[in-house]
Amino acid sequence: MKTLFAMLILLSSFANADCDLIEDPPISEVNCNLDSGYLPSGSEWTRLYYNPTTSGLNSTGSMSAAASVVMSANDALIAKVEASAPMLDRASVSAGTDASAWIDVVLHRSSAGANTIELIAYRYVAGKLVVQGSVSTAALGSSATTEFGIDYSYTMGAGVTVHIRAAGTNQIAAALSVAEFGQTLPSLKLRRGTQPADSGVLSANFTQHTIN
Repeated sequence: MKTLFAMLILLSSFANADCDLIEDPPISEVNCNLDSGYLPSGSEWTRLYYNPTTSGLNSTGSMSAAASVVMSANDALIAKVEASAPMLDRASVSAGTDASAWIDVVLHRSSAGANTIELIAYRYVAGKLVVQGSVSTAALGSSATTEFGIDYSYTMGAGVTVHIRAAGTNQIAAALSVAEFGQTLPSLKLRRGTQPADSGVLSANFTQHTIN
């Protein structure tokens, strides 16, 4: 256990600026993704995460993105915040998805045309899926295109706080905090590009931003 802890400290203190933040599937010209769990090229989802062998092992940090979504239905899952934890593979340690906890980001469009975003936290407890909490924004406008910011701040033990922000401002439209959310920096999964017909999303895109 002491050896594993020492390895975690050593790896989490190392950062490669060019490869610190990874998009899977890769969008930028620099592809630093050495992880074997690729999403298929052209997938409707892009998973944004810190390098799993360096900064991804940190126990505190944050991430943000600015997103734009065009809906084709009244309700659509548009993003997910997924818990992460260190995993030992032979002699190496890397951060991997902790499937026991996550937060869904759902876009709703009312009959009156108002767009709202709901954050819903899920966790498996004794093998059963439970909802830990949820919160919704006020109306974010009625345009066919919904623009918003999403970010999280994370500290192991204290957990994660996810914010939805109004587009073009730093104003918080909704915030949800979840305790005991993994052990390392979460990943942020966002829709990008042309979407399947049954997704409820016509098209989506985002721009990544990091907050260190």
